[in-house]
Amino acid sequence: MENEDLLDRGSFANRLVSVLIDKDSGRSTGHVVALVGPWGSGKTFVVDLVKKSLSEFGAENPLILLKHEPWLVTGQDDLIRRFFIELASSIQKDGRFKRVGKKLVKSLHNYANALGSAADIYVPGFGKILSALVRLFTWPWEREKSIYEQKSKVEKLIAEIDAPIVIILDELDRIDDEEVRKVVQLVRAIADFPSVSYLLAFDINHAARAVGNNDEKKGRAFLEKLVSIQIPLPSVSKSERLRFLEDSFDELASKERLSIDWRQDARFLELAGFVFDDYLKSPRDLVRVRETFLAYHRIVADEVYWVDILAYSVLAVVSPHVVQRLSFIGEAVCEDPIEVSAFSNRFGLSRDTPEVVLERYFPDIPDILKYKRVLSFLFPVFSEETPARDRDGDYLCYRRPFLTLLRLDLVKDAIPRREMLKIIRAVKEKRVAYISDAISDDKAASFVDRLQIMARETGEVLEADFWLDCSKALQVLNLIPLHKPDMRHSIFRGLSGCILTLLASDSLNPIDRRSLVSELLTHSLNAFGPIVLRDHFQNYGLFNWSPRTNRFSLLKEAEVISAAEELSHALIANHLNSDWLLHQVDLSGILVIRDVGKWDAVCRTRAQDLLDTNEKVLRFVLLFYGAGYMVDQSTFEAIVDPEWFKSVAFQVLKSRNLYDPLNVIAVEKALGLVDSYN
Repeated sequence: MENEDLLDRGSFANRLVSVLIDKDSGRSTGHVVALVGPWGSGKTFVVDLVKKSLSEFGAENPLILLKHEPWLVTGQDDLIRRFFIELASSIQKDGRFKRVGKKLVKSLHNYANALGSAADIYVPGFGKILSALVRLFTWPWEREKSIYEQKSKVEKLIAEIDAPIVIILDELDRIDDEEVRKVVQLVRAIADFPSVSYLLAFDINHAARAVGNNDEKKGRAFLEKLVSIQIPLPSVSKSERLRFLEDSFDELASKERLSIDWRQDARFLELAGFVFDDYLKSPRDLVRVRETFLAYHRIVADEVYWVDILAYSVLAVVSPHVVQRLSFIGEAVCEDPIEVSAFSNRFGLSRDTPEVVLERYFPDIPDILKYKRVLSFLFPVFSEETPARDRDGDYLCYRRPFLTLLRLDLVKDAIPRREMLKIIRAVKEKRVAYISDAISDDKAASFVDRLQIMARETGEVLEADFWLDCSKALQVLNLIPLHKPDMRHSIFRGLSGCILTLLASDSLNPIDRRSLVSELLTHSLNAFGPIVLRDHFQNYGLFNWSPRTNRFSLLKEAEVISAAEELSHALIANHLNSDWLLHQVDLSGILVIRDVGKWDAVCRTRAQDLLDTNEKVLRFVLLFYGAGYMVDQSTFEAIVDPEWFKSVAFQVLKSRNLYDPLNVIAVEKALGLVDSYN
């Protein structure tokens, strides 16, 4: 891919060849041509295209081509010597010029000596030439000839070569000022060789300062005398830069697991809308971003959204010091930090402008506002807008993907996508066990986070059986220690949110949607049927709910009423004939019975009989008030007798065995000692 002409510079390179070689006569034009452009603008790539075009010409015509790269040579004396070695080699290796070649090799060596670079040289096809040996077989008066005479001899021998000679000097931007001056002296010494054309590539500002000893005006004047034609590198428009990146990604799409329609990705289009104006202005930037993206994406492709990897790669290329600072800041820039210090930071900055926030997070980077646009694209904390609620969990503004990218490895206790796929696609007999294991240990939050993302993806987690297996696996939540009071609610809310998102998305066709809802409602022991049903209660304004507008409903109103009757009847039977109540991880089933008016004195008495230990009472209270989850007092008092509850709840408080301060708050809220709406 690196050799592809994605910016369509090939035609320009072909035209440049016609400036170096007169194709009608087949001879060099004798021009000293300078291809000028700033560092990173793609001069070397164009030079390589010129070399390729010249090689194609040389395949059918005599041609001597030398591409000399001074930056590969160490030492200023070696620079001149190395040039003449390469020039002699280029001439000698063509058998058509063997007779004149041997003479020319010696003459070039003598000329190099005269210029002050005497040394042993080795020429392929001719062998090693020792400076002393050359002197031994060179007449004394010949050795003492002036530089002018040495040069004249070289010119006469070159004139005998019936082929154009093209010398290319590239990468002058990579060498220091003294070496630039040395190269310019070299070109001046050989610039008027007959039948020789020269192509130099450099940044005119850099070269002028170097040649003029920091006097740019003087340096430009000198270069104008040396260079007969100065050709600026063609500019690259914004649309060409975008096409370069898109064409690169077209080839990457199949290998790098991008979606087929990645070009239409709204977030990619948003990034492309500003990144070429503000950051990616040279071909070198484009290439470096592409290669940086490839490196990151191949490591964390399953964990981080690809457009965010691309934006982060842009930042890494144009401002590595900002990326280094981000690695120090860590999760403080994320929307879901868990460190107390990160929370405090976010709270303290919540009322500041994005500019102030940037300056506080990046105090040692004076030009930080220059990078505001890409930083705010990645992290809403730096944006004027409130956090986008349509961002999936793989975006860098969230803790897991961001820390994964910083570490280039999964964060502790995270579940990789490949492991989630294994769980989703497992045979039914094993899946419940897999899910139970995933949500019963420290990976529970990661499991829910990953599932929420994959529930939005076409082709995954679509089968009703998977969600029924999740329902069965949720029973392990009863084993979660009471010192983790928020885990039961957060896991269930996450899973139920997956289902509601899935049902409202376009990833399910209408038949699959209704099938999933039907299965969830039919299996009354599962926890998700009541969630889906109560969502419909709100849509239609049933059972004292206020109706919601513009909400998508899977079931017709009559179907909802019928399903509510059937489900409440099944749930009541479960409650009266088993310890169903003790295994609930969410209120939805209980509230369905209450909503349809079926939770009566018998149900209440049964609930009170089941809650015969302090731990059972505490777990029951956490259904209503755990992890910040709150219902109004009237709902709570409709489920159990308030006087009975006060007596048992006081006993729970007195036991002082509530495991966690949040549990104390939950019981106090249930007792009405704390306002429920705080």
